Amino acid sequence: MKKEVRKYLKAIGAVGGKKSRRTITPEQQAVMQSARRAASDRRAMEIALERTNDSARADGYAGELNRRAIERVDEADQRRMRR
Repeated sequence: MKKEVRKYLKAIGAVGGKKSRRTITPEQQAVMQSARRAASDRRAMEIALERTNDSARADGYAGELNRRAIERVDEADQRRMRR
């Protein structure tokens, strides 16, 4: 490695970052993983809904009927959960 590059990395603290790694407990790790999974699940659901909406637009009236049917099922599920 060139001296200039090494000097630059030293100046910005590249070596210090590699030496001072943080440690986390297993409990903290579990919480972080569950948060990542939840975020991933939300992104997957958003993508699925986007695709459903795109296909509904492409299908025209049939897509609109499908969307309404899905909404009715969702409303029924929500009512069931409230009980």
